[in-house]
Amino acid sequence: YSIRYSFPVNELVQQTVNGKPKAIIGVAAVVLNGDGRAVDRKAERVTFALNGDAVRLHPDAHVVFDQRLNLRKGDQYLQLAVWDMTSGRFGTLQVPLQVSKPSKAGP
Repeated sequence: YSIRYSFPVNELVQQTVNGKPKAIIGVAAVVLNGDGRAVDRKAERVTFALNGDAVRLHPDAHVVFDQRLNLRKGDQYLQLAVWDMTSGRFGTLQVPLQVSKPSKAGP
């Protein structure tokens, strides 16, 4: 499965790295089973190079990032976390899951 994160660029704190504006974020996803135990997890640090002129012209534009996870039938919740590594701002979201059994593809 793929999780798509979308961040408003004007909410990210930019820093200059080698003379170019960048935003550095962390994203994490944890899959919980019916007992509340973590059965899969993935965390990544993502650096976005930003075009300063484009950000000024379109401050409400979004930066998009995809993350892949293995989900199985019986998994109950997906806990997501996002943090701006420059400002320290942090947020989480817990989503209930209904994962279907994968269909058997024929030859």
